[in-house]
This record gives sequence, structure tokens and C-alpha cells, in this order.
Amino acid sequence: MITIPTKQLEKEFVSQDWDLRVKRPGYLQSRAIVSQAELQPLNISRSVVLKYNSIFWVNDANLYDNAATKNFYDKFIAAFKQDKKWPLKLVQQIDKAAGEAHSFCKYLKHKNWSQATVTEKLTTLKKYKTLLLRIQKYYIVAVPLTNYCEKELQLKNPTLLAGARSYKVLDVDRLHLSLISIKSNSGSKQKEMIRNHVKKYGWIKTAYNIIDNYTEKDVREEIKNISSKKLSGHPHVGNNYILVGLQAGIYLRNRMKEISQQIWFSFEPLAQQLAADLNIKREDFFQMRDEEVVQSLRNNNILVAKRDVKNRHQGYAHGYLNNREILWTGPIVKKLYSHVTKPDKINKNGLEGQVACRGLVQGEAKIILRQAEFNKLKPGDILVTNMTTPDYTVIMKKAGGIVTDEGGLSCHAAIVSRELNIPCIIGTKIATKSLKDGELVEVDANMGIVRKLKSKGKK
Repeated sequence: MITIPTKQLEKEFVSQDWDLRVKRPGYLQSRAIVSQAELQPLNISRSVVLKYNSIFWVNDANLYDNAATKNFYDKFIAAFKQDKKWPLKLVQQIDKAAGEAHSFCKYLKHKNWSQATVTEKLTTLKKYKTLLLRIQKYYIVAVPLTNYCEKELQLKNPTLLAGARSYKVLDVDRLHLSLISIKSNSGSKQKEMIRNHVKKYGWIKTAYNIIDNYTEKDVREEIKNISSKKLSGHPHVGNNYILVGLQAGIYLRNRMKEISQQIWFSFEPLAQQLAADLNIKREDFFQMRDEEVVQSLRNNNILVAKRDVKNRHQGYAHGYLNNREILWTGPIVKKLYSHVTKPDKINKNGLEGQVACRGLVQGEAKIILRQAEFNKLKPGDILVTNMTTPDYTVIMKKAGGIVTDEGGLSCHAAIVSRELNIPCIIGTKIATKSLKDGELVEVDANMGIVRKLKSKGKK
């Protein structure tokens, strides 16, 4: 692993055509495992293999080799020529891994880790990493596949995009149905259902080992706003392999995410015990790579310098540049971050994005980046966010319009906005930074433009 930056490597990094796909907070440990998973070659058909050589995190910015992603489109064409049903085989693979993950999560939660031996802990840590490697590798196909299929359908049969739903039912769909069921009850029965719901779906707000507790209060707030209307089902359109590919890509992306959330959430008791064994804080434990944790446990002594852990908390760049693992801290991180996150120029006519659901609406913009801010949104307001996730559904129903920084035509915001017939523009990149709370805006989801308005009147 390369830990000392050089001018040559910096030049190589800067000259790389990076796709800044998402911005997410997270610890080094989980991100390092995820990057390792995404570096694995993935066979999608008899002779077609997908492979990234360059993947990077710079603070919260997740970067992918753009040239490789574009090359995947040609590989998808080749794979479909060999086997029209290859995406469904990946669905079968991830479902098999999901079954093992669910059993493993039960084991993690019910084991008394304070009484476990070092060997048991090391064996479980290895299993934890192995499962994440198996699950997270599907991300390299899920996003490019959905983007490819979206573009093909947009060109050849755009009406089929209305069927852009997950190929199969997801755990988050079951969560939504559970909330509807809870709302239909009352009294002691409802209280019991809420307790069971929180216990079952406690993982829903977890990502990259960041645990944000899902509480009974959250559930009560959700059922206040939730509609009894069920979202449409998960159609299998077997005669159109591109639509099936799109549905499979959506399923892979969301299934991978929710399984990983459950693994990270269930790993927490063991992680806290390992941190205690090493006599370090939980947060410091998660800034250690898993190899460093293993070596430290075997030596019964932490082998990472305190200053290195401190530097990682302040910011780091980690990933792979042409298959070489790199971990940098210090001034170079700020320099690289400025390079990859330099703001796009704002069109004088307004913010431009992709139309997910057509319509024209005016309203007050409300910037909402986390669940704690959900109460800011009033009926008719314009929901402005990085991206939506299933927990956002309860407030999306109140929104007059939806605007996101990220996403494609099969992202959560796009799917739900079409279900609810709410004007929606996705992929603006900078809406959350250029718009302000309470600002009057017009969402022109016919042209794909968000305009700031001076008038206070609402339409």
C-alpha cells in the first residue's frame, strides 16, 4: 500500500477521468472493504467480464474510472448477445448470498462477544469481510446496467420506463407494508407492532458503520404521513430483455445496499467489543483497515500509530489507482478533494437536470439531507435533496415537486415520483448547494430546469 504521495502519482490521479458518483460520509474500514469488493472482476456471461482498475474515496466523494464505466456498455451489448437472461443470474447469486448474510446477522446479534475467544472473533471478522466482498461486488454492474438500460429504453420505447421497478420485492418494500399495517391498528396492538417493527428494521438508517438509531418516535412520525396506498408491484416483463435488465439492475443496487446495511448494523456489538479489546474508541476502531485490526488482535497490541488514526479522522484519500492501493492523509487530501469537487457552472436560465416525472410547479424549496429535517417540509413545498431513500417516501407524498443532486431514471426518487405523479427533476448535481430554504422556485419538469423566482406568489 502506498502511503506517501509523490508528484507522479498526484499527476496520475488528477489526469484520471473520474466520475464522482455519490457523496457519502463513512469510516475508512468499511469503505476499504467496499473498494476491494468493487475491484474484483465480475463475470456477467460466458466470456464477458467487468473490471475496474481505479476506484477512490476522497473524504466523502466516491470516484469511479469513467472510461471503464463507458466501456461496460459495449460489454453489456456483448453479454446480451450471448445470453438475454444474464442479469437474472446475478439476481440469483445475490439472493443466495443474502440468505447467508441473514443467518450471519442473527449469529452476530445473539453471540455474547465479551466471552468469545480471540480465535472466534478473528474467524467472525473474516466472515464479515467475506460476505461484504460477495455482496458489494454487484455495485460495479448495478449502476452502469441501470443507466445503460434506461438510455436504450429512452431511445427505443420510453413508455416502458414506467415499469422501472425492482425485479423482486425488497426488504424496504416490506418495511413500507409494515408501516401501513401499523397505521391501520391502534392502542396496545399498535404499540406492540411499533416495537416489533423497530426491532426488525433497526438497520434502515445504517451506512458504512455509521449507526443512526431507528426509534419508535421515527415510526410514529412515519405513520402520520404515510398513505395507505400501496406502491405498484414488481412486474416481470419477460419479452423485453432491456426492461428486465433494468429491473434486475434496480434490484441488485437496492438489495446490495440493504443487505450491507443489515451486516453493518449487526456487526456493531462485535465491533464495540473489538474496540474494547484494543483499548480504543469505537470511532478509532472504524478508522483502522480490517488488516490492521487483525494484526493488532493477534499481537494483543494496536499497531497503528495514534497520529495516523487522528489524521484519518481529519480526512483521507483511499482507493486504487490502476490497481495500486493508496492511503493518503494530510494536505494532499484537501488538494485532491478540491480537484474532484470543483463546482459546475450554473446555467443562467436555472439548474438543469433530467426529467423523471413531467409537470410544472412552483413552491418554497426545502433542503432536506437527513430524516431529522423531514418536519421542515410542508404540503406543496419543493423537496430538494442529494437523493431519496425509502425512508423519504413518507414526505415525498406531501411534496409539490422533487429535485435531487443525484440519480438516474430508475433511482428511488424517479420511481416514486412517477408513482405519485409529482413533478421531479433528478441529477442536477448542485441543487442542495445553490438553492436555499424558503426560496421560491419553479420546477419545470417538462424542460428539466429549476428556476429561482423573485415573486412571492405561488402557482
